[in-house]
Amino acid sequence: MLLLLLLLLLVPAILLYISHRIVRPTLTLAKKKKPSSHGLRSHPLLGHLHAFLKNRHRFLDWSTELIVGSPERRMGFWIPGMITCFITGNPADVEHVLRTNFANYPKGDSTIPVMADFLGHGIFNSDGEQWLWQRKSASREFTTHSLRGFVIDSVQSEVRNRLLPLL
Repeated sequence: MLLLLLLLLLVPAILLYISHRIVRPTLTLAKKKKPSSHGLRSHPLLGHLHAFLKNRHRFLDWSTELIVGSPERRMGFWIPGMITCFITGNPADVEHVLRTNFANYPKGDSTIPVMADFLGHGIFNSDGEQWLWQRKSASREFTTHSLRGFVIDSVQSEVRNRLLPLL
């Protein structure tokens, strides 16, 4: 009786092990999974946390290397407890987000308060009607005439105060 019970428990466990270790890899080899473009392995529970921790001391260099190595010049990160993050170095993506479809990419209630100490509540940290108002205000300041006057004044000041005394 004990032997029968042991066999009933062991046989399914052995079959499960065989199917997981032998049959499944054979089937996935036939499918040829597409490799990730940036070469990072994502753990089902930890996401890219291991790679982040390993490269935390050189995050900017590391992420730049990954983006440059990616054929699309973009990549996505996932860390548990955080939202998925996408980083792009592709000019077409930047134009799509900042010009073509700007309204589809709001900063949202989670980003604006976090960045408020650094960026304030100006054009770089606002959405919707506030952003539109900020943009209209800024566009009046950055006309060709006002920029030309600013450059002339700045160059004259630099020449008068720094170059002439040096010469």
